[in-house]
Amino acid sequence: MSRVRTALQVVLGLVALGNGVVGLLGVWPGVPVSRVATAFYSASLTVDPQTEHITEMFGAYMLTIGVLAGIAAFRPERYQVITFSVAGMLTLRTVQRIVFASEQSEVFGISGLYYWTQTVAFFAIAIALAWLGWQLRQAGRSRPTVEV
Repeated sequence: MSRVRTALQVVLGLVALGNGVVGLLGVWPGVPVSRVATAFYSASLTVDPQTEHITEMFGAYMLTIGVLAGIAAFRPERYQVITFSVAGMLTLRTVQRIVFASEQSEVFGISGLYYWTQTVAFFAIAIALAWLGWQLRQAGRSRPTVEV
């Protein structure tokens, strides 16, 4: 169980770090939105007040996911709901990326290779979280309990 727990903590830690950094940059005043989009998503943005406002909201959600994943990384047995929720969110994002692939690539000017590599990576993280979370859950259920 300790290997599964450690692996889950590493994946949750990476989710916390990635989402936390992007989220913090998204809500931080004065950080150019276009630079963040280019650096993390290889996307070209037309920056206007609407785009800035939407990315600030997006940043708040990303920061929240990062904080929650960080909390779950410290005590994955206790915060399994966070692990499975993040896995579900990443799965939903993967479905969205597949369904809207041509539109998103065209609108944001993202190369196909980069787009699909990132999509596969997001889905791999979702699978890892779900599988490791399930393994940890099963291991916790199979431990004998001692009545006092």
